[in-house]
Amino acid sequence: MSDLSVGIVGAGPAGVFAAISVQDFYNADVTVFDWQEPLTTLFPTGGGRCNFSYFETDNKTFAGYYPRGSKFMLSVLSRFNMNDTVDYFENIGIKSYVQSDNRIFPISDSARTTAEILLQRGNILGIKFKKERVNNVFHDGENFVISTEKDDYKFKKLILATGGKNFKLARKLGHKIITPRFTLAPLEIAETQYYKLSGLSLKDVWIKVFYENKKLLNIAGDMLFTGNSISGPVVFKISSICVYEDFSENQPLELKINIAKQNLQYLENYVDCFKNDNARTSIKNSFTQYCPKNLLELILEGNGIDGTKQIAQMNKKEKEIILKNLTEFTLHVTGKVMGSGIVTAGGVDTNEINAATMQSKIVPNLFFAGEMINVDGFTGGFNLQNCWSTARVAAMNLFNYDEI
Repeated sequence: MSDLSVGIVGAGPAGVFAAISVQDFYNADVTVFDWQEPLTTLFPTGGGRCNFSYFETDNKTFAGYYPRGSKFMLSVLSRFNMNDTVDYFENIGIKSYVQSDNRIFPISDSARTTAEILLQRGNILGIKFKKERVNNVFHDGENFVISTEKDDYKFKKLILATGGKNFKLARKLGHKIITPRFTLAPLEIAETQYYKLSGLSLKDVWIKVFYENKKLLNIAGDMLFTGNSISGPVVFKISSICVYEDFSENQPLELKINIAKQNLQYLENYVDCFKNDNARTSIKNSFTQYCPKNLLELILEGNGIDGTKQIAQMNKKEKEIILKNLTEFTLHVTGKVMGSGIVTAGGVDTNEINAATMQSKIVPNLFFAGEMINVDGFTGGFNLQNCWSTARVAAMNLFNYDEI
């Protein structure tokens, strides 16, 4: 066994990039263990296109996109950030572009091609990949011993990068695990009358979120009706921020959505002017610039309002109901769509990891990288950036000069 031997558990983005990075810094003996093929978890990212980061050059602003671990990530990003990632990828043949929403993609628009290039880099550097399930890890006083279904292996240094679903090894080594919950998920809604709107998108709506009569946040963005649930960027953010709220059918999240993106007084003035100039227009056709017609028809139907009636005949109560729904359309969220979460909130407590090195504060020579740490970001490339950054920082701090 080499004095520069490194064992890495997990062949996802964090584990593979950690292995590559170790070889960039040292002439080490690196072995990566995983029961499945390397980087298969990268394939579905970005809808298969690999949204590997987000264009934001200010580290503090970038760190603000992590609901959990923001301060921790600020330290990590000061050592390896979005610019560093883009430059590194460019140097190994992964050229990229920035989409209009600031998400960064490889010009190949292929997660598989991106994975192939990273693995080619790993093969050039002599990294060994063992397709073996790790059953146990322990420290024998001098080395880490990785026990798989086939054999035992010894290493001087250990990097755990087991992702957001497997924390048993970190727990066995004495680390506290913050209760994991899946996030960035579609949210189920109680209002069955709106299930028929599946596929309907609402652009840049304003949303107030309440739980147990307490306002949790104001947020804006795009959302999508998807059968018995809602989805889209703003919904994923809500699921992330509210991941540790125990909402249910009995205690739902309440969303008050300003569909019109206008205040009540503005809409009252609009109605008065519209009625004067378009008295014969039907109610259901009078608000098309502020609400999709099929959604408005369901609102009208649910409140017993005849949408075919001319707007000039709309009474005060009907007007109040319509404008209330345009400014505070209410949905009740009863849960997350099971099995659909993109990432995991929770994981290894960041208080037990040195953010400057990614080394455990409990076990010397043990390092962490990626989603298994209690850090998670919004959708848009932030969670992959977590993998690249933590992996690189762990790798660059594995050995001291007197160990080389």
